[in-house]
Amino acid sequence: MTSTSARKVAAGVAAVAALAIAACSPPHENPSASGKVDTATSQNPDSLAGSDLAGETSAASVTNVTAAESVRESAGASSTAAAGELPRFNNCDITGVERPISLNLDCKGNKDRLEDIVWDEWTATGATGTATRITVDPERVMEGSTVTLGGPQVVDGELVFTTITVDGKPENPESGI
Repeated sequence: MTSTSARKVAAGVAAVAALAIAACSPPHENPSASGKVDTATSQNPDSLAGSDLAGETSAASVTNVTAAESVRESAGASSTAAAGELPRFNNCDITGVERPISLNLDCKGNKDRLEDIVWDEWTATGATGTATRITVDPERVMEGSTVTLGGPQVVDGELVFTTITVDGKPENPESGI
């Protein structure tokens, strides 16, 4: 009787071993003769799916990823705004706003803001308007506050006002003061 049990155990071990070996090498798998593939550092635009350039000549060339990054960074740093473009304003996490109706003067604590802004002037050199200033600590509502934007500069390729004053006092919304 023990020989029958031993045979069953041996057959079971052989079956498990066969399954383990089969799991490690799937059927019809052929190892690559060339080895591993290097990571891509360039892309031919004609090889992209949906490029609709099959068989056509394109002005695009193979793009070197590292070179493209450096070109984009240098273009952003030295670009100038288009002639006649009016500046916009970046306020806290909101960018590229033209004639906003509200501005946050405390990006970190959100305790000082301008509401209901009416812009009297928005030119290439500055913007002036009136607003209601609302503060939380101390709690106050001041109507008729004068808001002025100035210092137009190109930031990240976009012409924006870089300074803000309220009732003649410079404000720095990013500082949270």
